[in-house]
Amino acid sequence: LGARRAVLNDLSPAATFIAYNYNTPVDVKAFEREARRILAEVEAECGWMYATLTTTNAHEATRWAERLRACRTADAARALIASIPHRGTINYTVWSDVFVCPECTEEVIFWQAAVDHEAGKVHDEFPCPHCGARLTKRTMERAWV
Repeated sequence: LGARRAVLNDLSPAATFIAYNYNTPVDVKAFEREARRILAEVEAECGWMYATLTTTNAHEATRWAERLRACRTADAARALIASIPHRGTINYTVWSDVFVCPECTEEVIFWQAAVDHEAGKVHDEFPCPHCGARLTKRTMERAWV
């Protein structure tokens, strides 16, 4: 019968691109070398944004925070962060919605008010941490910064 020559085509340009790249041979060592180079370049340029203070001294943390707030450029912030002796790298962050309680108009941080960490569950209904009113996500509006 002879050799087969598949034509990878699709109406979607994205699907054609994906099919082509899935079926194109890759030099794994060259790919890994280039990926590591790019990661090192990104780390050098943006890694400072993921630095955090590791001290437990509240006075020292406040002092560094004030100095950081005074920075007017990214380069100034980068230089300041590089000079911090006790710093670590942020591995992940937890994003939480902030709502306004319709009863007392105080801000309610959803993660703190509705999540039961021990049970590993998010409650549908939970008390306002300020006034005790029974709340649901649907009864509150988001707080906007």
